[in-house]
Amino acid sequence: MIRLGANVDATDQLGVTSLFHAVVTLTAQDLDTGEPLLYPVPKSSNQHPSTGPMLKMVIALLIEQHAHVNVVWKNATCCTMLMRAKYKHWDLIEPLIAHGALEDLGSLNGLVLSKVEKKRISELLRTRPSKRPPRPCPCFSGRLLTDCHGKRPRPLPCHFICPCQSGSVYGSAARNEISLGWKFGMLSEEFLNRGAKICLCIFHCRRTMPHFYRGSERSTGSHYR
Repeated sequence: MIRLGANVDATDQLGVTSLFHAVVTLTAQDLDTGEPLLYPVPKSSNQHPSTGPMLKMVIALLIEQHAHVNVVWKNATCCTMLMRAKYKHWDLIEPLIAHGALEDLGSLNGLVLSKVEKKRISELLRTRPSKRPPRPCPCFSGRLLTDCHGKRPRPLPCHFICPCQSGSVYGSAARNEISLGWKFGMLSEEFLNRGAKICLCIFHCRRTMPHFYRGSERSTGSHYR
């Protein structure tokens, strides 16, 4: 979804972002407070054992994809929620601070830190970079966005399923016409991000949308910028 242009800062009907909701869900059962939960979350008895690790993967992904880390909701932030938890998820606190999380936003009520924890947070705040770390490309190529889809349009991966519901993957459809598939893939990715229902199958598109095929060489800038 992020690869196709999903807004990582989109909010639900309560105004809560995905990052904030994931942090609340992760820490809900571990908060050292008798106050009601900020946000309705599933009971721990209904959660799969892998829920915690999966939530941490989601949180880390949203942070590195430059989700807003200083959202304040009901006087709490992602950073204060993690610091108030009994178990300190340092593998999440560290990137949050590195990506610009402010420790003085939201309420610090109920926050009890040991001397070691205070020292560690102070060191993270002192040494964090002046600019937010660069965003990795959401295509998971391992390259930075500025060196990948942010630099120029690229074709869709060959394993992507064609949205025409034919069941074919993009690579198999383009195998016999690799040069045309490459050019059309660059165009299709941009149009798909804008909500157009454009089929990525080469053969299907040649029959149904020849006008897009003829204009496939006129590709514009990347939608990841």
